[in-house]
Amino acid sequence: MDKSILDGYIGIKFQAECISSKLPFRCIKCISSFKENGKILFEHDMAPANGGNMSLRYEKGFLITASECNLGYIEDNEIVYVEEYSLENSTVKYRGKRPPSSETFLHGLLYNEKKDILSVIHAHDKVATSMDLKGVIQETEREEPYGTIELAKLCLETFRKGSDIIVLKNHGYVAAGSSLTSTTEVIVKMHEYLTDMKNN
Repeated sequence: MDKSILDGYIGIKFQAECISSKLPFRCIKCISSFKENGKILFEHDMAPANGGNMSLRYEKGFLITASECNLGYIEDNEIVYVEEYSLENSTVKYRGKRPPSSETFLHGLLYNEKKDILSVIHAHDKVATSMDLKGVIQETEREEPYGTIELAKLCLETFRKGSDIIVLKNHGYVAAGSSLTSTTEVIVKMHEYLTDMKNN
């Protein structure tokens, strides 16, 4: 199928260096979980076009969906292993056939800060970005452009307030958990809760 791209998307904003086109061997078994949970988000209207990204901690780095990946239709070559990244130099070294998600720094900062988490998911939700969230869920103080170090740092600051799910202002959810499945469940639960609030 043809992959859809969100309006305003211009690609990744860092220098990506491919170390190898092959994933570490054991990573391959994780691909099915990415596909299953991506479809769940898509079915709940939280994965429009190439909006959103998912990752899973692995060894010293993490697996993440590729740039321009449509979460509802993840292909085998759209899972990438991020081996190393540098905010200072705005570089990412990866293994795989596609460059990693534009939000790689956001995922990396959360893994570095929260040693207990094993997965991070960013999903879009028109419901969450169209209502007053004060007192309901932590939301970033301001909006920052996608794929920037500023957005990644702002996301981390908001997570430090003590939640496992936040909203990036005018952008969508970021949630962290012990697996892709449990993290997806947290997002879907919040989506349904906010939908009920809005409708009642």
